[in-house]
Amino acid sequence: MIETYRGVVYPYQLDHMGHMNVQWYTVKFDEANWHLFSRLGLTPSYFRQHNRGMAAVQ
Repeated sequence: MIETYRGVVYPYQLDHMGHMNVQWYTVKFDEANWHLFSRLGLTPSYFRQHNRGMAAVQ
């Protein structure tokens, strides 16, 4: 198993019920994705050297 994210939920990220607000899930998911990509060799330097990038398409 690959650990892709370990972090802290700060008080400003909580809603009035004390749960992490939904908007922060996207942020943490994005950060975890970049860690996974890095483990797969898709690092920022790889993208620069090979003139590649990422895009979200539908």
